[in-house]
Amino acid sequence: MNKTVHWGILGCARIAATALIPGIKGSANGEVLSVASRNVEKAKEYARKFDIPRAYGSYEELLDDAEIQAVCVPLPNGLHKEWTIKAAEKGKHVLCEKPIACCAADAQAMNDSCRQHGVLLMEAFAQRFHPQYQRAQEMIQEGRIGKILRITASMSRSVYPADDIRMNPSLGGGALMDLGCYCINTARHLVGSEPVSVFATQEIGQSGVDERTTGTLYFPGGELLQFDTNLYLDEKHFVQGCTVYGEK
Repeated sequence: MNKTVHWGILGCARIAATALIPGIKGSANGEVLSVASRNVEKAKEYARKFDIPRAYGSYEELLDDAEIQAVCVPLPNGLHKEWTIKAAEKGKHVLCEKPIACCAADAQAMNDSCRQHGVLLMEAFAQRFHPQYQRAQEMIQEGRIGKILRITASMSRSVYPADDIRMNPSLGGGALMDLGCYCINTARHLVGSEPVSVFATQEIGQSGVDERTTGTLYFPGGELLQFDTNLYLDEKHFVQGCTVYGEK
């Protein structure tokens, strides 16, 4: 019999409502036991809506709950490091929303803390578990297209409202952090190695975040990724795509 894992949710983010909570509730061994917000009334309302037993008015209170074994961190990107490390120090496993951090140094600090405290840390890139993606990966590993030569990827949408956290540079906003990270993560995963050089250009909007990033990543085996991500589409439009070119 699988042991039930008791989860806590840090924050009342939309991604938690649409993906994280349904995913945990639909799993064979997961239970959402608590949710926390800086506004306790908001946490209580969220808990009632999603049938979560406990609601806390601070993230610290949730981390002090001894029954919580793992936490989801769907907070703004700029807060990932702080709350992942605090969760690790309390002995909680962490599923952190993408991108895991705003810079390599922060990601390394998060990894080091989780290792030090003996807890797992995972970045929540959902596409890795999509059947279509997994089938593409299988075909590549089977040699169906030969050696990968080039990957092109794009993800774009309309601009967010000015007061949205994803338009705030201090919170890790911008097209690259919100959308382009999918393109880069997909290529790294499919190629199976880390890029050795990167060239990219950005268009910075009045908000201070990049509203477009275009880049090329070169991998040690000669593979390359060419990607584009932007916030220039018409309202309510969303476009994404990835093409893998091989020797065959």
